[in-house]
Amino acid sequence: MARVSNLSSRGKELNEDVTNVLSYASILSVPIFFGGLAISEPLVVTIYGLAYAKAAPLLIVIALYHVVMTQNMPLEQTIYGLDLPRRLSVISAGTVILNIVLGFALVPIVGAVGAALSSLVAETVSYLLLRYSLNQMANEIEFMSSTFLKQCLAGCMMVSLLYLVYGWNLQAGILSIAPALMVGAVIYFTILLTVSNEVRITVRSVITEIFIS
Repeated sequence: MARVSNLSSRGKELNEDVTNVLSYASILSVPIFFGGLAISEPLVVTIYGLAYAKAAPLLIVIALYHVVMTQNMPLEQTIYGLDLPRRLSVISAGTVILNIVLGFALVPIVGAVGAALSSLVAETVSYLLLRYSLNQMANEIEFMSSTFLKQCLAGCMMVSLLYLVYGWNLQAGILSIAPALMVGAVIYFTILLTVSNEVRITVRSVITEIFIS
């Protein structure tokens, strides 16, 4: 976030830069989460065996955690770039303590899922605190931009179409899972490119830059 620090020192608005970073930070985490909703159990069984079928909810919680984490990281970097390391340290320490306390409470009840849930809650609290802090300094940042929301829409539609194609009982096994993963990826990115002009422009720009260089 050197650019953030530079913009801040020159007194320029940070809104557009931070919004752009947040818009694309979770472009891969979002479909992984929604895909997990559709195929988590057969995926776990395929990789680890039938004995681990009950670990499917753990995969979903971890995937959701990564969505929050990818939204959180740019906020942390922005706070650091604004030369507010003390505030960042306080928030980090508080969420670590919350994670530990929740872990002690939840792990005996729901096992590994409890540990994942405690991490998810702590990361979400960290996100909300960082968002509040940034709102005090740059209150026009779009934390939930239309680009990010369209990614979530594409993820929802991907899950719906996967269920339409494969039903509710996708079988475990590489011959079932691999095509489902590929079909899901194609559906997600096709829908996203269809509904989001911003993503189309970004992809076109990246492709053009690759071929020119």
